Amino acid sequence: MKTTFKKGIIALICILVGLSSFYTAHANSIDYKRNQLQEIQRNLKSAKEKLEKTKSEKKEIMQNIARLDKELENVEAYLNEINDRIETLEAEIIVKQNELEEAEYQRQLKYEEFKERFRCMYMNRKVGYIQVLLNSKSFSDFLNRIDIFSRIAEHDQKLMDTMKENEEKIKVQQEELNDKKDEVTLIKKEQLGVKYALENTLKERETTLKQLNEDEIAFMQLIKEEEEISKKLEKEIIELTRKSTRVYSGGAFDWPVPGYYYLSSEYGERISPIFRGKEFHKGIDIPAPKGVSVVAAAEGEVITSGYINGYGYTVIIDHGSGITTLYAHNSQLLVSPGQVVNRGDTIAKIGSTGNSTGNHCHFEVRINGAHVNPMQYFSR
Repeated sequence: MKTTFKKGIIALICILVGLSSFYTAHANSIDYKRNQLQEIQRNLKSAKEKLEKTKSEKKEIMQNIARLDKELENVEAYLNEINDRIETLEAEIIVKQNELEEAEYQRQLKYEEFKERFRCMYMNRKVGYIQVLLNSKSFSDFLNRIDIFSRIAEHDQKLMDTMKENEEKIKVQQEELNDKKDEVTLIKKEQLGVKYALENTLKERETTLKQLNEDEIAFMQLIKEEEEISKKLEKEIIELTRKSTRVYSGGAFDWPVPGYYYLSSEYGERISPIFRGKEFHKGIDIPAPKGVSVVAAAEGEVITSGYINGYGYTVIIDHGSGITTLYAHNSQLLVSPGQVVNRGDTIAKIGSTGNSTGNHCHFEVRINGAHVNPMQYFSR
């Protein structure tokens, strides 16, 4: 979350704590308490929306981290491949450098040999080719001397050809060496770019993880404050009920979800579908499709209509004589605190908000704040 969100959490906490102290100071004003309870419910709704947004962002961040981890694996594999290629090229460059040095050495040897041939020819320039032949002692000697001259000429030609080949070989090897050096330079430049991208990716991940940890701390702090405010709210509801002058009109309750009579969870001990441990279920669960109407079990005054931690969007009705009914996990609330409702009036729509595993109405009956089995209040 951003800093502004954290500041918003702190501000919200301060408001909630301030309101708690403020409405406690006005305990004799029931109307004022109801107004403050309504304000708390709005703030809790806003807090819950922020918490849901935090969860969504956390999920997105975790997906980003997974993506970054995959990218890092690919980058590291590519870096290893580049490093292997660089080692191969550097080895080839060493070989080419040695071949170049050998070619230059051979060229120098041939050059020295060629210089020696020309020096000998210069030293013997006064002795002509015809004279050497005419000084032959015999015809056989004459033929031998012609053969020697031919071989010398052939050797000189081969020497010239060899020098030319060496020059070409040196040129080709020099070009190959330069190509290899250029390839290494290019790959090294590419490697630097990959390393830079890797560093940025690592930095991004570290920043993301740091932000995620900070969000987790803010998330846990907000949950703690919500739970504390919820407990205070429940105490205020009990206090309001005890002070109520309303008298229960009597008679059995109407079924809170007309047309849907199956119970997915009854009143009493059970295994929690959320926490998987044993718990005491304080009401009954009536499953129904989302949006189905939830009705008031009897006439009374709405004392709570808002979001309560765990219960989700909840309506609590005071029927008088210390009797209250609670309708939880709604998707939509249709009444407001202080509103008087009649038996069978639609007060909410079925949903699955709060700690819930599916669309249903969690229905409770309380006598002076203590929960009782709701089934004893129905005629069926």
